[in-house]
Amino acid sequence: FEKLIEELQPERDPARTPFFQVLLALQNAPLPAAELPGLTLVGTEPPSREAKFDLTLFLMPAGGVLEASIQYATDLFDPATMVRFAGQWRELLAAAVATPEAPLASLPLLAAAQRHQVLQEWNDFDRDWQEGDPALHQLFERQADLRPEALAAIDREGSVTFGELEARANRLAHHLRALSVRRGDPVGLWMERSLDLPAAVLGILKAGALYVPLDAAWPAERVETILAGTAAPALIAGPSLLPAVEAFRERLPGLRHVVAAGDAAGAPAERPAPVTDADDTAYLIHTSGSTGEPKGIVVRHRSAVNTLRWNNETMEIGPGDRHLFVNSICFDLSIQDLLGMLGAGATLRVADETEVRDPERLGAILRDEGITTWNSAPAALLQLVPFFPPPGEGRSLRRVLLAGDWIPLSLPDRIREAFPHAVIGNFGGATETSVWSSWQPVGEVDPRWASIPYGRPLANTRFYVLDGNLEPCPPGVPGDNYIGGGCPALGYAGQPALTAERFLPDPFSPVPGGRMYATGDRVRFYPDGVMELLGRIDFQVKIRGYRIELGEIEAALLRHPGVRDAVALAREDAGGQKRLVAYVVPSVSPVPAAAELREALQRTLPEYMVPWSFVMLDRLPVTANGKLDRQALPAPGEAAAGAAYVAPRNELERTIAAVWREVLGVERVGVHDNFFESGGSSLLIVKLHGRLKEALGTDIPILELFRHTTIDALARELAAAPPAETVAPAEAPQAEQARERARSRQDSLRQLRETRAKGAKGRSPR
Repeated sequence: FEKLIEELQPERDPARTPFFQVLLALQNAPLPAAELPGLTLVGTEPPSREAKFDLTLFLMPAGGVLEASIQYATDLFDPATMVRFAGQWRELLAAAVATPEAPLASLPLLAAAQRHQVLQEWNDFDRDWQEGDPALHQLFERQADLRPEALAAIDREGSVTFGELEARANRLAHHLRALSVRRGDPVGLWMERSLDLPAAVLGILKAGALYVPLDAAWPAERVETILAGTAAPALIAGPSLLPAVEAFRERLPGLRHVVAAGDAAGAPAERPAPVTDADDTAYLIHTSGSTGEPKGIVVRHRSAVNTLRWNNETMEIGPGDRHLFVNSICFDLSIQDLLGMLGAGATLRVADETEVRDPERLGAILRDEGITTWNSAPAALLQLVPFFPPPGEGRSLRRVLLAGDWIPLSLPDRIREAFPHAVIGNFGGATETSVWSSWQPVGEVDPRWASIPYGRPLANTRFYVLDGNLEPCPPGVPGDNYIGGGCPALGYAGQPALTAERFLPDPFSPVPGGRMYATGDRVRFYPDGVMELLGRIDFQVKIRGYRIELGEIEAALLRHPGVRDAVALAREDAGGQKRLVAYVVPSVSPVPAAAELREALQRTLPEYMVPWSFVMLDRLPVTANGKLDRQALPAPGEAAAGAAYVAPRNELERTIAAVWREVLGVERVGVHDNFFESGGSSLLIVKLHGRLKEALGTDIPILELFRHTTIDALARELAAAPPAETVAPAEAPQAEQARERARSRQDSLRQLRETRAKGAKGRSPR
């Protein structure tokens, strides 16, 4: 061993031994007997209080058997883990002796009792709901019958009661049936965020159809692709989106009807006769697909209703609650937002297109409008943290539902600091398993946790941790996550091969014909049956809760004529937030600009799938065996180090640049550097907003910072805009200096505006 150290000179790490950390020692060379006159000598091993390796298993022949002992590092393992390990090793040896011809991989590690525990006891969440099997919209109808005058939804333009929302939805349902929309037909829904949105969802379902959500921010080309793939006979479109629909409608002969919000005004307000069964399809949500095309997930009423009933009961959601609706209708959390909350009798506060992009505005709504429930991916709430109320002053918020991605370990405490009455839940699962399928109440964060626990199954849901042979893994052993029970979706629309690959027969189901969904997540059980999420086993990632197949981004990049090769990657920025980076090998010279590539992707991909950064490379790095070496791809800042640098040219640009350097943690920024490509993120832009307010003495809307992502563009925008309201400086010993700096910045803005105005006089209009 010492010779290996001398020759190979491995990098030394005081926390681990070089080369290996686990040792199996068979001590079958007995020491020669030692005899002395009148003495009997017996060899013994003195007790050791220090483990030389992480784990050592000693074996010694004794009287025809093998005696075993384990030595382990107590910093890494506890006694209970070692007891389980010893039992599983003994089970493996017994099976090997009993069936010596069996392949090693097929030998069991679990005894019968432990196998029953992980497969049955930890999945004992069967629930027989007493109120029958309603469809999703029938949950709402019950509330409309009970409380027609109660407030169902509000936005900043108005409000609607349960009775009024019921009438609107009924009219739309009658209108769709009059257009020959039949039970089970897909109906596209492409409209802006307003009070018309919940009425449209309910109206489609009441007609017996299934709804196909399409985000208002999506490019028309993506909407057209999805409508063509679903063969939807009808589309409900918002007023600002109708021109885009007319542009592609002639290419979709199957799209017979385009319905605007007011088209159903003359239809009957009475509830149409029900035609929907609980096993009918309720919605078809599209997620990113690795082939370059989105894939549609077909979800039944029954499985979605099970999720919503469990959630409303467990989280005690009901009349008197007010929920802030911020999720896209294409994100399956919106099923709980719309149908779950209305089905519980709660009131929706619908955030419109402008509000949903303004963290400061959302923070004010959360603080001032009596919101009791929040539901989003963690990253969405994280943007609001700077605008939380002072500690202890957030009195209305009582439930925080976080799902779709890792929860930063510091976030729960920050929520409770501002909202001391909030109960926080971590919800896991997949769109393919009907919104979410596991949950973990988040109390005090254990400092030993690497992540917030994934939790336990919901009602009528089964979670498995399986190895490559679909055999259950022991507690503590990582495996692949499969979800069974009543929650798996029907499959992928029009993709039978992919459906068969991901939705498998459940060999452990207590009912015949059970199915389980292969999530692609890597998980393991804690000793008490709670799960820990370890990561993905493929190149699928989640950004802000949206599931993204990197292959779809790469396929879109490769359609650009100036791109020869491309790879997409999710990287963590300095603040720990994941963001997309595209690595491009150009096929032309001059190379395509990042703005050109971004604009091309925006025509086919939703905003959350467009990379923040584009890195140009001569070639993609490969490993010794010729495979892509993702670890060798440079960080965006490293790749851009040699880019042309233009220094700030006036006082305003120098002030903005100083703030950028502070927020980004870099030594130099040029006026044409892109904030996001320089390491910025949506979280850091909130910090940038606050620092610029202090430095310039003026409040720049956060949306403007998203639109103008270079120092040059932002300075020009500030110079062209009318003078903003000056922010009163805080009373402090430095107050006078702050006021002087604010006056100086305002003088710079005024000077730049005058310069631009003079220059404009000599130009003829274009």
